Amino acid sequence: MTAYRNLFLLMGMFLPMVFTHAAVLPVIPYPQFVKEGKDNVSMPVKLLLTGKDSAMQARLLRHWQLPAASGPQEAISLYIISGNATINALVRRYAQNNIEKIGKEGYILVINHQHRFIAANDEVGLFYGLQTLRQLTGAHWKTAVTIIDWPDFPARVVFDDISRGPISTVDYIKKQIQRLAELKVNYLSFYIEHVVQPLSHPDFAPADGKLTIRQIRELSDYAADYHMQLVGNFQSFGHFEKILALPQYRHMGESATLISPLDDSARIFLKDVIGELCDAFSAPWFNVNCDETFGIDKGRSAKYVDSVGIPKFYAGFLQLLYDVVKQHGKKMMMWGDMALKHTEILDLLPRDIMYLSWEYGDQANFDQWIKPFARRGLQYMVCPGIVNSYRMFPDMIMAKKNIGGFIKQGRESGAAGVFTTVWDDGGTYLFDADWYGVYLAADKSWNTGADGFDLRFENVAYGTYNGNYVNALFTLMQLREQPVTYNLNDQLWKQQIVPDSGKQMILNNNSIAEALHIVRIATSLSHRAVPALHPEDLAAMQLVIHQYELMLRTRQVMVDPDMSTDSLVAAYKATAETFRKLWLNENQPYWLDTVLHSWSQKVKELQELPARRKDIIPTTSFYFTNWLLCGNLPSIDGMDKALQPSPGDVYIYDGNKYRWQKFAATNGGIIDLEEKYLPSVVYAYCQLQTDSARVVDAWLTAGDSTVLYCNGHEVKTVQNPVQLPLHTGINHILIRSTGNRRRFTFRLRDDLVITNHKHKYQINSKTNRYEVD
Repeated sequence: MTAYRNLFLLMGMFLPMVFTHAAVLPVIPYPQFVKEGKDNVSMPVKLLLTGKDSAMQARLLRHWQLPAASGPQEAISLYIISGNATINALVRRYAQNNIEKIGKEGYILVINHQHRFIAANDEVGLFYGLQTLRQLTGAHWKTAVTIIDWPDFPARVVFDDISRGPISTVDYIKKQIQRLAELKVNYLSFYIEHVVQPLSHPDFAPADGKLTIRQIRELSDYAADYHMQLVGNFQSFGHFEKILALPQYRHMGESATLISPLDDSARIFLKDVIGELCDAFSAPWFNVNCDETFGIDKGRSAKYVDSVGIPKFYAGFLQLLYDVVKQHGKKMMMWGDMALKHTEILDLLPRDIMYLSWEYGDQANFDQWIKPFARRGLQYMVCPGIVNSYRMFPDMIMAKKNIGGFIKQGRESGAAGVFTTVWDDGGTYLFDADWYGVYLAADKSWNTGADGFDLRFENVAYGTYNGNYVNALFTLMQLREQPVTYNLNDQLWKQQIVPDSGKQMILNNNSIAEALHIVRIATSLSHRAVPALHPEDLAAMQLVIHQYELMLRTRQVMVDPDMSTDSLVAAYKATAETFRKLWLNENQPYWLDTVLHSWSQKVKELQELPARRKDIIPTTSFYFTNWLLCGNLPSIDGMDKALQPSPGDVYIYDGNKYRWQKFAATNGGIIDLEEKYLPSVVYAYCQLQTDSARVVDAWLTAGDSTVLYCNGHEVKTVQNPVQLPLHTGINHILIRSTGNRRRFTFRLRDDLVITNHKHKYQINSKTNRYEVD
């Protein structure tokens, strides 16, 4: 009885189409070793199976679904490698020394006139070999080829945010699993704050947007059939505001956003929920999150935190979570940001924790997110990002650089895996818009040195070679450079069309023509893309392109009384219906009404526009619309010079807490503090970066009791323009408002080019700063 098992034959045929040879092998992820021959060969499109392991055959057969065809057939053999000398010699003839590298997930694929086989050490290797064969067959590949392939990282995770609005249906998650498995991704995870329904606490999940324990088990079983595991997740410290907002859970709060580590009922709650989720998810890890615990030392346990210090307080709570996870047979994962901020935490916690070190920007290097873990010999994964958050569309230029750079350095530094994140803060996004970044991350997670991605992407993802999807995508990315659409942020969508009753608004339409030109080119390219596979991806991108066109045309109509609003009203209604259908193709109904409200509001305001156009003030000046605000303060001597806040910072004075909050004006830059705060002291803060020291003219229009500070020094504001002394780098601008008239506008002289991401502004920058958040 031979130890080498010939499991079955894959029967194929010559395809009727003639393949035009591509410059790069049309496979994602790109294999580690590829050698093309000169022979013309056929690819199989139909399976005929024979062999002894019927269960394995059945599993692999389910995943080999190509169009039926007739005509001459060719066969390809699948082997599990063992000790048969003859076959071992054949495999080694092609693999040579690389045979030792393929491990459990690798494979050898050979197609030429003499031999046709896929060989692997395990079923998962055969499965991945079939995915490569599927892509070659779908691309009508007709050239002899030898492929020896294995992954650079054993753990290749994709992580989908389902807690900020869009929560996928079970059917859509199954589609994600299918596509990700073809890309040789072996773990899928979800960001979960409140959208699960454990049996022990069934009352905090939204009724129309959740995953039940039964559904999680169903998905875990489904993923297993694709050689994938689901990594469990539950936010267990910060970002807890959604659950704490419910009356029955409010008592568990350390603050409005943090669950209390010292509250007995909070501990019981977490033990119950985490325990159930550990048992339902299939992967060996469970992610307790515990990132961004803003105000950890400002909550009801502040005295205790002050006595032991933040690191011990944080680590003590994480030890409790670690014990819960371990009791259920899992290993704990956690985000690494708090441990990087307080590195003592790394020395207080068990060494077998898997740290998830995240950074989503385009960085020159990623040392600060890698070295603290690597030099201690701790386990960590690098976590690049595809960030929808507060954007109209993810910045794929940033994502491409982030994914490539972070993964490469992670590989060089011994990271245990790649944990690619997809974030949806803002809640209006479609995952089908993210697949370019997901395919790229899968490519780099398997083979960090892979090149020629764009040439392979369209063929593998959409069955086309025309380049129009990628060209449309990166044409759309050019909008990030235009002032009106800078950084692709969603503030353009959130801007009012008409001002509030009895008030005015400012409208700066600089760069509208340039932005519309970009949009129309992107539209034309997208219409020529014509995908044969996954047309929903193109539909998601086209939706955003059209949304941009509507917004830009609306801004033109706002100041031109000769332009009718009727066609725009009809277009908003039709596009909203398209969005609704695309949303429900992916997501449960939860949050859809909230998203669609913004569309109906646009229609309402457009209908009001003719009567309100007189209250819109056109300008060519750039007004500062984004600030950090802190209000309802008493007058505190000496406070002004010390203020350089970050979002979420809490200032405590006389036992009261005052939180700095992000603010973005939707009226073009009139900052109306009276709408947000009672008569009191209110501060507005922003950063202003410049490449060189200079004094610039600034215009501050405000009440007489308003004071302007620059880098802690009061600036005389007797009359405009005021002289603003700036040093090289980041300058701190602070406006202090008191009295009854608490509105202001702020701008610099018009010849300066100003761009911003939220409250961070820059002047005439030689290199634009595209920030993640």
